Amino acid sequence: MNIFENGFVQEFKNAQRNLQINQAAGVASFENRGLPGQVPMPSFAAAFGARGAQADLPAGSGYANGQFVTMLQQGEAGGLANALAASGGTSLYLCRMVGNALSPCGALDYNAPGPYPINFFQVNPFAAGRTLNLLTDDGWSRYNGLQLQFRQRYGGGFSMVANYTYAKTWTNRYSDSPGTSVSGAGTIWTQRDPAFNEGPVEFDLRHAFQTYLTYDLPFGTGRRFSSGNSFVSQLAGGWSVSSIMRLQSGRPFYLTSGRFTFNQYDSGVILNGITVNDLQKMISLSSGPNGTELFVDPKLIGPDGRANPQYLGSPTTPGEHGQRVWLYGPRFFNVDLGVAKRFRAGSGSVGFEALFLDLFNTTNFLVGNQSNDLGFFASINSTTFGQTTSTTSGPRNIQLRFITSW
Repeated sequence: MNIFENGFVQEFKNAQRNLQINQAAGVASFENRGLPGQVPMPSFAAAFGARGAQADLPAGSGYANGQFVTMLQQGEAGGLANALAASGGTSLYLCRMVGNALSPCGALDYNAPGPYPINFFQVNPFAAGRTLNLLTDDGWSRYNGLQLQFRQRYGGGFSMVANYTYAKTWTNRYSDSPGTSVSGAGTIWTQRDPAFNEGPVEFDLRHAFQTYLTYDLPFGTGRRFSSGNSFVSQLAGGWSVSSIMRLQSGRPFYLTSGRFTFNQYDSGVILNGITVNDLQKMISLSSGPNGTELFVDPKLIGPDGRANPQYLGSPTTPGEHGQRVWLYGPRFFNVDLGVAKRFRAGSGSVGFEALFLDLFNTTNFLVGNQSNDLGFFASINSTTFGQTTSTTSGPRNIQLRFITSW
């Protein structure tokens, strides 16, 4: 959504000034009422005024529109431009600005072209107020990693495999709409600065350690500790233990503000006296209200449940965006344990196995949801900022199995 070359960002600032002057006089409107300091706003006048057979829009749909007033107060020039261009999927405002130059406007009896070109807000005139998809191959992702592995071959009843990966996965199409799959269409935040679109891939894991091991206990016939008593050997022998352990760093999530000061996409956040590294160090788990878990240091949360403005704020300057900030959530830790026992039964055997999935009943919390291909988001203006109830695994699960072999 263009707000620069067409001069809309300056007119937005004029509307902000008109609103402030009107509010001082007790009027919740940004209309130019001729008060000292107020100035004309041609594009707004065209969007709200009479056109052809269409009368002026009522104040509630124009200068006194509560949504528009809020956008002006919050500096959301991109959001207001998008509302004028799309207006909830219709061309109510844009048609007044461009007249019958836009095909949907003919049915509204505007009779002639308006004072503004149909590409006033969007370069492609046929995309004005609509979604336009481009099939292109300029999307990319990069993976760089160091992989280390240790193998202990089976010997003395013991075997183990342990591996560690240090990696970074980067892309120019982080799914910046909740529910957007990385395998589907992506949104480019801006074409003005391609580097600004770059960020971690949703499933980027910086550190990952896994180990698999099995151990046959050294008791029973043919083992280190054996007994001449067949009953004792049958009871003490044939036991084995296996385990899988996984430890990995958290997945990335993106801080949003819900502000649209630059275009129709989230403008990010403002960091106040703090760096991204400082914020990352403040990612920690602690008990939250109403049975939730906090994944940030409590001092990052204000008294109203939103982010503490001492550290995190929303962009408010029309035409300027904040910082796009990705952080990494809580780590993941899990241990599974298996215990097995085999008994000889004639020419065959009978086996018993107990599996303890999530042996230590560890609750691993997650920012966002459990899907593997969705972007995770945390809005600093949510009244539940820093809270989560999502987990990556269920409680401890115990499974018992009997196995026979003849």
